[in-house]
Amino acid sequence: MGIDERARSLERRWRESGDPDAGARLLRDRLATGEADLGEIALAAWLGDDAARRALDDDRHRDAASELASDDEPAELPRWIGQLKRFGKTSGVRAAIAAQELLLAEVDAEVDPELHEAIDDAVRFAIGWLRCPCGGHESLAVAHSGGVIDRWQAERADATGDSPAADPGEHPNGALDPLAPARPPPTVDSPLAAWLDAAAALAATRLGETRVRAAIRDALIPWTLGRRDPLEARLDGR
Repeated sequence: MGIDERARSLERRWRESGDPDAGARLLRDRLATGEADLGEIALAAWLGDDAARRALDDDRHRDAASELASDDEPAELPRWIGQLKRFGKTSGVRAAIAAQELLLAEVDAEVDPELHEAIDDAVRFAIGWLRCPCGGHESLAVAHSGGVIDRWQAERADATGDSPAADPGEHPNGALDPLAPARPPPTVDSPLAAWLDAAAALAATRLGETRVRAAIRDALIPWTLGRRDPLEARLDGR
């Protein structure tokens, strides 16, 4: 069986049966040929995909992958989001879109038109940046994420009694605020990181952390493994 034929057979088995061993072999082949990036597979593994985890569980990839996804999954959503940011800006923006659209489906535009409009606006310009990830489109996406960030800061202030202008990660006494979005780790340098924090937190306060994590996983795993892009139609302008 030739390499291409073997790859097609593994991909067919993976798609039809969900066999993680077939998926792992296919992902290892893609890593070997350069069709897949180690960071992409590590992201899927960190998010819990069995095929990705098995693909990286060998002598060739284990050490390198552990540097990207070495931590156990934290229980708190803000810290989970903080770790997600290690995998890059595009992953973070897609995660924010997933959290926002989960919430948008639950927000009645007539009951809360301001929040509905803010989410819709932020998502629309974030997709514009995904289509063309240049500085100009990033500036637009950052500007149009402000309504969501402002809303989260206002709601957090109501819940904690803090000023909306206070440091988003601490109470005045310096203790970590469990309701605050996690601040980006030092390796993250993206103004859009604050939108991801706010998007995840707003959705979690209404729908629960479990649903937010599930929505982000469902959006990122098929995309990062090259199986399916949930945003494909909109990125193509359809």
